[in-house]
Amino acid sequence: MVITRFAVTRRVAVSMLTVAIAILGTFALPRLAVSLLPYFAPPVVSVNVAYGNASPETMESTITRPIENAVSRVSGVDILESNSYQGLSMVRVQFDYATDINTAAVYRGTGAD
Repeated sequence: MVITRFAVTRRVAVSMLTVAIAILGTFALPRLAVSLLPYFAPPVVSVNVAYGNASPETMESTITRPIENAVSRVSGVDILESNSYQGLSMVRVQFDYATDINTAAVYRGTGAD
């Protein structure tokens, strides 16, 4: 009740306070560091291998499965997808969000592959 009585009895003071807040907000708005669409790069590595005129079954057995076996040993793998087409093998690996993609992308294994 005290706020309403103050607002009714001191209309000019309340109006000036409202205008001051609006002016300060107008000057502060362009200085806000808000990004509506922040940069986000999901940790994904794609391995594509072209092997001319090989059947999808050959691509799967000679190219796709060894790549899948090597990639699945890397720590932090979340999703592993692969497609084999005639003359083309595509393996897509999505890592957990906490995984350092630069380290995971250059994984070389133990040498006993």
